[in-house]
Amino acid sequence: MTHSMYLDGSLGSPDFDQDGVINSADNCVLVANPGQADGDADGIGDACSLANLTVQPANVRPGQLVTATLSLLQPAPTDGAFVWLEASQALPGMPPTYTIPVSTTQFQFQIIAPVVPITSVVTISAAWAVHTMTTTLTVAPAGQHHLFLPVMKRSSQALAAPQAGDAAQHAPQAAWLSPNNFCSFTWKSSLVCPAK
Repeated sequence: MTHSMYLDGSLGSPDFDQDGVINSADNCVLVANPGQADGDADGIGDACSLANLTVQPANVRPGQLVTATLSLLQPAPTDGAFVWLEASQALPGMPPTYTIPVSTTQFQFQIIAPVVPITSVVTISAAWAVHTMTTTLTVAPAGQHHLFLPVMKRSSQALAAPQAGDAAQHAPQAAWLSPNNFCSFTWKSSLVCPAK
């Protein structure tokens, strides 16, 4: 059995979308596109191409709300665009499928970042017809914090806990660290751990 015969048998017709182009030669088998336009020359017709898939924000913590947006290259056809959605990890709120209404080009859905034991990259994919697109969501576990600020190291002669005035003097562009006993840290305001 040839590929063409298998395809025709699966779809039940040699030209499923009735656009005048046989299935085996059609770059959008499920969506009528007699002109076969393919702007990016990827072998998938513009009429059934996804434009982009994004998440905002892309770096989150467990429980944080994320907005995902899926866009089509062209408005959805007469029957709408039936999209499959998958993720490498369960994402509360993400629908398994969605039909983008006729003549519209995008839809949004909200998901909740999952609980993770370590920083994890979740891959989200969307598929329409033969086109698949992916994006990633990075989830850091609760309780981990990343500080990207200039750091002022205190001299070995001044390892006492910082005074209240220290924060006002150096905030907000300075951070205090006590590297020998890991006991004090100041950022904008004085945060001092209990004395050992």
